[in-house]
Amino acid sequence: MDDRSTSLNKLRRLALVSAAVTYALIVMGAVVRVTGSGLGCPDWPTCYGSWIPPFERAALIEYTHRSIAAVVGVLVLWLVVRAWRGRSASPAGFRLSLGALGLLFIQAWLGRAVVLAELEPLMVTVHLGTAMLFIAVLLVIACLPQEEGRRWDRSNRLLAGAPLGVLVVILGGAWVRGLGAGLAFRDWPLMGGTIFPDLGGSTALLATFLHRLSVAALGVYLIYVVVALRGGRGSRMANILLGAYLVQVLAGALTVLTALGPVPRVSHVALGALVWAVAVVAPFRVAPSDSEAPAGAVSRQPG
Repeated sequence: MDDRSTSLNKLRRLALVSAAVTYALIVMGAVVRVTGSGLGCPDWPTCYGSWIPPFERAALIEYTHRSIAAVVGVLVLWLVVRAWRGRSASPAGFRLSLGALGLLFIQAWLGRAVVLAELEPLMVTVHLGTAMLFIAVLLVIACLPQEEGRRWDRSNRLLAGAPLGVLVVILGGAWVRGLGAGLAFRDWPLMGGTIFPDLGGSTALLATFLHRLSVAALGVYLIYVVVALRGGRGSRMANILLGAYLVQVLAGALTVLTALGPVPRVSHVALGALVWAVAVVAPFRVAPSDSEAPAGAVSRQPG
């Protein structure tokens, strides 16, 4: 293995570790919301004016969340340093690492703003959306190919359409949670006993209706991708993505049917982030066909 491959492999492994810790951060963020610990530390970055939080549940949960965020920060700084050292081997990796660092600063600022705004719904939604973009950049670095300049074919492009839909669903869910509208409709999959309910000018009802509509639309798209790629390149990743999505939909249904039970609520967020990760990675896990690859390139990724 040459120096370039060694440098790139180290960068990819570090990006993958950073993404895994970021995933833990997102799940812990869900625990913070479910337990009502978002204001467990009313100031930032200290907790009640101290770097050591008081020994009470909400403060400990919120401070644990912040501590994981600090670990993510250290990992990303390390990632940037490693990418800079190997920038000749992977210019794209260096640029993406700088993007991750920028998103990290934005995310930290948003975390502070969410606390100071006392969990205002729009700020909570933007905060989660930025976290999704951040983990996506880390995953893209982890998936960087050995040969740059490879072209994607139809299989890659079909799978690449999924992340946008997943992001819309995730942001819609965050908006519903921020509005406290998780039980705007207490039945599932119908809404008030019908497919097209009377929204009555209610923002909560509208947000829930649009969220469920986006869930259905994404499900239809993923089924189309599975059928379109059936038996060919990319079919395995399409099946995995659809399977993960259906489990996530089930978690969403249980969240409603259990009247916002804490375990389904945390699972819903955790699975949503997992589906997002799979959607981001999927098109990179399907190597372009030989006819689409640059001359002399060798396919090294599974299809």
